[in-house]
Amino acid sequence: MSYRKRSIQPDDSVISIVYQPERCIQELNLFNRNIFRRYSTDHLSILTDKELIYINEEKQTRNSGDKFYGGVYTYIPRRQIQDISFSSSSGNLICIMKVNFPDDTCLISEFSLANEELIQLQDSLR
Repeated sequence: MSYRKRSIQPDDSVISIVYQPERCIQELNLFNRNIFRRYSTDHLSILTDKELIYINEEKQTRNSGDKFYGGVYTYIPRRQIQDISFSSSSGNLICIMKVNFPDDTCLISEFSLANEELIQLQDSLR
């Protein structure tokens, strides 16, 4: 959450903040001992009156024991966002946010449907 404090301009008005903690997506156990885990990295989305700020770790997935060196900040002016859509996936456990831009590029981010902050973000973008 210290990333959040450094990324917001003093004159920005924060509308919604969604923090998605890392989650285990694959696990290998042998004789009741964990040998390997793969995680989806955590990320943070901040919607202000001027931009959408997306902060994530360098990798989208990481193995247990991987080290991180800081976040990657993506600042998207709201005027550059063509469309934002949300869809369910993976047995209705995951919500996929897709941010479309005029140049046919997009930013895709996964959230847990159990994340209560996600509902506030969806309502703010309608």
